[in-house]
Amino acid sequence: MSVFSHRISPCQMGFMLKRFIGEHGRLLHQVMTSASIRKSSAVGLLLDQEKAYDRVHPSYLSQVMIRFGVPPPLVITIIGLFFSINISININGFLTTSFVAQRGLRQGDPLSLLLFNIAFDPFLRLISSDPLYSGFSFGQLQDTRYLDDSPRPPSDDACPPPPVKILAYADDVLVFLHSPSDFVRLKNAVDIYDAASNAKLNFNKTQAFSLYGDPLPNWQQFLVSHNINSWHDRLSTHSLIYLGYPVYSSTAQRTLYVNQLTNKIALSCQVHSQRNLSIRSRVTVLNCLIFSRLWHVLQVLPLTKKQIATLQGLGSRFLNANSFPKISFATLSLPRSQGGLGALDPAVQIQALQWRWLLPMILSCSPSSPVDSLFPSVFYPSVIYGLYLLKSTTPQLYPNYQITSASSLLFPAFRSKHFSTTTLHCFSILFAAFDSLICRAFDDAVLSPTTILTIPLIYLIQATPLLPSHTPLINRTPPLPQVRHLKPYRQMLGSHIMIFDSSTLRLRYRTFTRTEIQHFTRTTKQVINLLTSNIIQLRTFAATHFDNPTTINNIVDHTTLILSIFNVDSVPNIPNQLLSPSPKISKTLLSSKKHNRLSCPCPVPQPPPTTHAPSFLLNSSKWSSFWRLDIPLRSRTMWFKIVHNSIPHTSFLHLCNIQRFLSPLCPLCLQEPNSLIHFFYICNKIQPVWIKISTLFIDNAWQYTIHHFLSDISAAVTTLSPSLFATLAFP
Repeated sequence: MSVFSHRISPCQMGFMLKRFIGEHGRLLHQVMTSASIRKSSAVGLLLDQEKAYDRVHPSYLSQVMIRFGVPPPLVITIIGLFFSINISININGFLTTSFVAQRGLRQGDPLSLLLFNIAFDPFLRLISSDPLYSGFSFGQLQDTRYLDDSPRPPSDDACPPPPVKILAYADDVLVFLHSPSDFVRLKNAVDIYDAASNAKLNFNKTQAFSLYGDPLPNWQQFLVSHNINSWHDRLSTHSLIYLGYPVYSSTAQRTLYVNQLTNKIALSCQVHSQRNLSIRSRVTVLNCLIFSRLWHVLQVLPLTKKQIATLQGLGSRFLNANSFPKISFATLSLPRSQGGLGALDPAVQIQALQWRWLLPMILSCSPSSPVDSLFPSVFYPSVIYGLYLLKSTTPQLYPNYQITSASSLLFPAFRSKHFSTTTLHCFSILFAAFDSLICRAFDDAVLSPTTILTIPLIYLIQATPLLPSHTPLINRTPPLPQVRHLKPYRQMLGSHIMIFDSSTLRLRYRTFTRTEIQHFTRTTKQVINLLTSNIIQLRTFAATHFDNPTTINNIVDHTTLILSIFNVDSVPNIPNQLLSPSPKISKTLLSSKKHNRLSCPCPVPQPPPTTHAPSFLLNSSKWSSFWRLDIPLRSRTMWFKIVHNSIPHTSFLHLCNIQRFLSPLCPLCLQEPNSLIHFFYICNKIQPVWIKISTLFIDNAWQYTIHHFLSDISAAVTTLSPSLFATLAFP
């Protein structure tokens, strides 16, 4: 497998070493995003092969293997193993006369996967290497001019990547057609492959869809004439499915797909709720069975906050089934060492799943990064197209400085309106996973003057006052909050207020002349006056270049900013940092052996500690002791609820529903209001039970009473006997 990994066509992602199915799902979404931006009339075809594995001919397979360089003796051996076997069919307990299997690869055989990829590879190369087959092209950057009427300087990523022609995962094939001439060449390639390999393509089962979403009647008429009747566009009701990912062209289609997915998860929760499971067993079922439907599609599918909240609600209701009051899902999502259960939160995981693509994209922003060795493009093709798409859609609002794909990725100001939060495709969740980190990265960053001048102004300003160092240049300036709400302020770069003085080798503020301030004139003067008046100040990494001379080059390098995000000293250490917690990366979700948890350096909201949540009084060692106690599972569940103060005593029920629960008094003694302490210990009807228990199960060394335990759990939990916990195994 490792030998053929570098020989099989890069457009084949099925069952090959280090190749991932999600690459094609993300690349398809990027193609559709580009098509919607350019209003392209290109279409996609989901090809259907009839009995793809069963129709592989041994003669064709052996010739292809020899062309791949497989030794002839090995070819003869493999052909003999698959095509010289006697087969008998069991019919109602009777075996038929044996016969020899003369064609077909047995599905389920681990070697069949590689052999089919070898047999199918000539067809993929026939399409991808055809110079007359256009496919879908991301297009050439236009010669757009900036506000100062100077052309964009040349950059390394100005050349568009190769057109996307064909994607394959085993026998699941997606081809892109730019024009009907592409279909003619596709049909010729199919005929050649069918004649050589004994394959058969079903055009009547092939699904066609518009990449932009428009109906495209000319395409529909052309495809119908070639027996392709299945058509999908934004007017269709349902989404198409490609490799398990939804292919949609409208918000309604995406919403319908998410609703159907949510209903399946709700049904699964209902089925598993009928099982008599402990709370620990429930969280295992939730992570490994119920929510497992989500993790595949969430790699490319953006969800709204309401949809995420619905999924969280399903998880919370499943974990809190037949329990009242309920423990919040935010608490249950905490690690067990912090009082939670380690439930996987879809809001966190949807961002964690983006780091497979976000990390190589970030590293590509560094000129000195060994990104090609860490993330080879053959295994990460969507990264190349994603970076180019960011670069080619950057708003042209800025002076003559290099605005690269790094700028579009790092700073929201450089992102096109097509990548807003309302986008249908995957860029919105990619940005959301990164934006929570970028602000704090500037605290320790050391950036060159050239890089500082290309950074949006909002990231260069902080509100702490400075000692006077410049004389105010104008007298009337609105306060900073008012300036920050102005649209020009959000569009300005460092170069709008600063300039590098080649005579002093330092940064300085621009002077109020027409030659130095040409754009955003009013706002630029206001910001400079606020800075020189000490009302606001520059961040340290920018202010230091006003006092210390620095040699300048024309290279924009965000490497130190990226290193500051991950708190590492070199780029190759970043992948390792994602696998371990750090002070800056507050939530680590990677490398859990039980639930295949992914890493997300995004902060997770912590439930605020209150007097009603005594679990926050316990440190990690005490929680570890609690989970290691050798007690029945049902007892553990009950004590977990006690520690979280989730017991429905009558005082609580009276507050919740005064009409149904008329009195807060204890139903046993009818003398005092029922509380957690009274319910378990103080009540004179219950104390004799605890006295009997203490003589049988509680160690003599344990001097605390049940009252102390319920009052101060943090002081008593480590001294409790397992036998004491076991006594609370309620039916």
